[in-house]
Amino acid sequence: QSSRSVSASKTICTTKKTSYSVGDKKNFYTLYNDDEINCESFVLKHIGENCLIWYKDNDLSNIDDSSFSLLGNKFDSIYEMETDLFGSNKDYEIKYPEAFINNVEDKISIIIFNMNAPSLMGFFTNRDLFKQDYINTQDKDVKTNEIQAFYLNSVFINDSNLSDAYTTLVHEFQHMLTFINSSISKGSEPKTWYTEMLSCLAEDIFTDFLELNKGYEVYSRFITYIQDSTRGFGYWNKEDTSALNSSYAGNYAFGAYLFRNFGGVDFLRALTSKDSPGSNIEAINYALEKMYETGKISKQETFQ
Repeated sequence: QSSRSVSASKTICTTKKTSYSVGDKKNFYTLYNDDEINCESFVLKHIGENCLIWYKDNDLSNIDDSSFSLLGNKFDSIYEMETDLFGSNKDYEIKYPEAFINNVEDKISIIIFNMNAPSLMGFFTNRDLFKQDYINTQDKDVKTNEIQAFYLNSVFINDSNLSDAYTTLVHEFQHMLTFINSSISKGSEPKTWYTEMLSCLAEDIFTDFLELNKGYEVYSRFITYIQDSTRGFGYWNKEDTSALNSSYAGNYAFGAYLFRNFGGVDFLRALTSKDSPGSNIEAINYALEKMYETGKISKQETFQ
């Protein structure tokens, strides 16, 4: 995510605390339409082992409290497995300490509000991991919550069916892990096609665990790829819906192919390891080299 203008006040919006109770209120900067930032009040609805779930005050979605507990418990159930595959969000090196926060809260904040975007299920924005003081030196009118967080659109949280919310948890958490273990730890800048490939792959990997329907969107992307497979991996175009769908489909298909044919979880662990160059084709080549040591296949065969 990027931000281009700010409607929030110049005063500090959010403050850090060392302990919380359900029902506590806290202000966060929220992002709308990729360019509008507001300072808004949220209520703490659930405290999990690894997460705090916040819901916007007076949000009109009227989500039942039991759904917040289900979301928090589901996140806790996948937390260790997802960090094992895609890298840790704790105890990581910071290549540029002047830019990034290092005093993160113990739990990840999952912030839920109506985003006024009917097709957006949620997002992760890397601005929250930057220090406000550093942003101010860059002459950018942007605000950061200075926490590890991602955001869910409340209109997709259906009390009777939380499948969309569960997959969004997995998808957006992976974006956070890639940014931490690539950009913050190594100074590598993941391209959109690469991080979306991994987030779609995370959905794929956790589909059975989350007990989702096999007809869910991540699998339907194979059909889109078959219908439009000429663009290849590394392609990303969000200018229109068709091009964007093809972008997701092609890069997910490439990631699924690599995962299923070149080592599975061992391939992913190599991709996100501390010795990996961080992201993009360089990280893929590094992980493949590690898999080649087993004599499975040659590079020529991989990309033909």
